Amino acid sequence: MLNKVGFGKRNKSASSILLHGVQVTDIRSNKVRDSSGISVKHTVGEPVTKIIDNTFVDTPKVVVEELNSDQVDTAELSNNSYTYEPEQ
Repeated sequence: MLNKVGFGKRNKSASSILLHGVQVTDIRSNKVRDSSGISVKHTVGEPVTKIIDNTFVDTPKVVVEELNSDQVDTAELSNNSYTYEPEQ
């Protein structure tokens, strides 16, 4: 579980997880709460990125960028849930 991650003043990416140029990634069955979003930056090759079966609470949606390709996002983002709870 990631809880309240990614808000440090030195975090220039403003992400809880930043994946830049990674070729194989599998982020599965996690809970991310009150955190910055996950950023994926594909650079070259044919990266295999899977972000599956995760629960995000009060956390932005995953962002995928294809930096050196005109392809549509190649990441597999499936069965992730996003909920936003009102502040109390």
